[in-house]
Amino acid sequence: MTTGPKSTPPVRQRDPTARRMLADVLALEGSRWPETRPAYAAALLRLATRCERIEARAEMYQWATVEFGGLLNQRSERVSECRADALADVVAEIAGTLLRFRSGLDDARWPNLTSMLRAAMLWTSTDIYRIRYERHTSRTAPELRDGDRPAVGRPDARTLANEVLALLADDARTSKALRLVGLGYSVAEAARRTGASRQQIYRARDELLSRIEGEDDAGDE
Repeated sequence: MTTGPKSTPPVRQRDPTARRMLADVLALEGSRWPETRPAYAAALLRLATRCERIEARAEMYQWATVEFGGLLNQRSERVSECRADALADVVAEIAGTLLRFRSGLDDARWPNLTSMLRAAMLWTSTDIYRIRYERHTSRTAPELRDGDRPAVGRPDARTLANEVLALLADDARTSKALRLVGLGYSVAEAARRTGASRQQIYRARDELLSRIEGEDDAGDE
């Protein structure tokens, strides 16, 4: 369970190879799809493997803090704090996330790694906020309900919450499992506690992030 701030990757660590691998992935997103799917899948696999190294995760963290800077710096200190900790959580598990993203590639949908990671960060930050600041109330805090929205075209925490509820309404076991994952339990432990399979949990999370990614892309048009 996430109960306090997570330590971020060491910012002084550097891995130019990981940065080049990330650049390769992003460059392939702007090329012809689905013809480039094999190359893109291979690039994701190389990056995921590299991200087993702490230096590579630190490089990903540095890239993400720049990419998501507007989302991390909010008027509410609580929201900024939770998003920063959520980003650290996402980066800590980036290798597995990249592999799951790779397994969900679809010829009919252009991949967008940045959008997927942004959605994961916002979703995780919402869970962290609720654990820390809403233990004794059933009402959503004003910071998340009314203010501190990201730039136009970006999904905010309220949209993410609505997407979660809409996606999980059909499967109570998967719903409970994803909630446990959001609270910090491993997928294996969430599966054991709820009876949902690991693959069901992974598929549900990937579908959720894909829906959010599609909504985000539509908003940017």
